Amino acid sequence: MNPEKQTTFLHKLFLCGLCAFLGAQACIELLGPDRLTSIPSSISGTLAVILIFSFPVLASGWHFFQKKVDNVRIVFYLEESIVFLTALIFALFGWLKLLHMHMNNSLVYDDFRAGALNGPALMDYFFGRVPQLKIIIGTLQVIGAILLVTKRTRLLGIFILLPIVLNIVLMDVFFDIGLAISLLAAGLNISLAYSLWQDRKRFRAFLFPLTAMSSNRIIAFRLTAVALPLLLLYSIRIPRLNEELNGKYVVVSANGEKTVTDGLTAIYFDQNDACVFSYGDFDRIKAGHVIWDKATKKIHIDWKFPEKLTNDVSAKLSGVGTDKLLLAGRIGDKPLILELKLEPLPRPKNRR
Repeated sequence: MNPEKQTTFLHKLFLCGLCAFLGAQACIELLGPDRLTSIPSSISGTLAVILIFSFPVLASGWHFFQKKVDNVRIVFYLEESIVFLTALIFALFGWLKLLHMHMNNSLVYDDFRAGALNGPALMDYFFGRVPQLKIIIGTLQVIGAILLVTKRTRLLGIFILLPIVLNIVLMDVFFDIGLAISLLAAGLNISLAYSLWQDRKRFRAFLFPLTAMSSNRIIAFRLTAVALPLLLLYSIRIPRLNEELNGKYVVVSANGEKTVTDGLTAIYFDQNDACVFSYGDFDRIKAGHVIWDKATKKIHIDWKFPEKLTNDVSAKLSGVGTDKLLLAGRIGDKPLILELKLEPLPRPKNRR
């Protein structure tokens, strides 16, 4: 990079702003009441506010006096500060996970169905259920932070940390974790992306090494590894989303093969042409693939789980589009008649 050519006002504003944002987040996370209880929360909050509101002034002053200051050195120190603060925040959250101080779930979640939990609780339960996953993520964050602070290994550190923070951003957004945490993850993502841009020559050389085999034809051939699975899947079958059929249907009455109807409480028609028979116990569920012909109203269920099931269901399904269904046909070579009633599934709000 040639700082003399790139230190425009927008570049100065970006560097100062990103450095101030990461510094403010570091103050909140390191000095906040959840970390160091001896320090009043007002101190960390005040420091964070000062950093956030001071960066436009600092960038403007730098731009005004740019002919009197060493721009190369200022850019260097700001970029190194961004890397240092990014590594510090990643290391902090990594150590918190390894010390079991982050992403811990409450035992109360065990008393609720997964569908009844909101977004934040569901994510806490997901990571808290398997502590080993949390330890692996924490270890990768610490290792990535170590690699990030050294120029020679920075690219490897970015490769480790960037997928983690991208996943965090997506989960924060779609599980509605909260604006503050989402902004922190986005800031870390921008910081890593900027560091990757600074090291773009090595990154390009890593992706496209200048060898005799790196012709356009060879690259095009390699890209078929991405397109070929899609072509094969499309030629075989694209799952249909039967929106008029999807849902949970409680069993009102059941007549037929006892091994199937005994204890049967509900049938779930899911996306991806899937169907689940529920018996009130997760260990007893039966799952299969659905072939639904809307024109003839015929349905066929090919059991996939448990594997020992071979008596597929072939029946006529009437009442589709209403809250009551009648499934009449055969399971294997025996009759099966089920009266079903649609039961709306709870859709909890994501916010706490």
